[in-house]
Amino acid sequence: MPDPDAWYRNFYVWLVIALPLCAVAASFVTLYIASANAPDMAVADYANIAAIAEQERAQDQRATELGLEAMLRFAYLQPDERGRADVEARVDSAGPATLPETLTLRAVHTTIAAQDDQAILQKAGPATYTGQIQMPPGSYDVFLSDANASWRL
Repeated sequence: MPDPDAWYRNFYVWLVIALPLCAVAASFVTLYIASANAPDMAVADYANIAAIAEQERAQDQRATELGLEAMLRFAYLQPDERGRADVEARVDSAGPATLPETLTLRAVHTTIAAQDDQAILQKAGPATYTGQIQMPPGSYDVFLSDANASWRL
């Protein structure tokens, strides 16, 4: 005949066993989530940081020399998670710049490289450019340049 006072029939024994088991299971779930959503590298090649910074500084300086200024307007087509937007860029030149037929717009997400996007803006008027870009909600750095990347705003 089975013993009615056996340890495996006691609720409190299973409660004491279940709590640490839940903690172990939760730690494995947390480890999986952390490894599946690892942050992106800010710079992929640390040897070229100085060269990249110098190139960007030269592009910024060239835009200043040309007297370029830009105003961007984003009009989101549908408020969804993909963030597709119409872009209108108005570029003014106070200096000797001749505006090209196309401009490159880069949207760089501050932490998630998979959300970075680039768009080619076509000339729609004397100093107006239009196009579309994917920008889901988040924090972005936006760069506007000519096709040769000789200057950058």
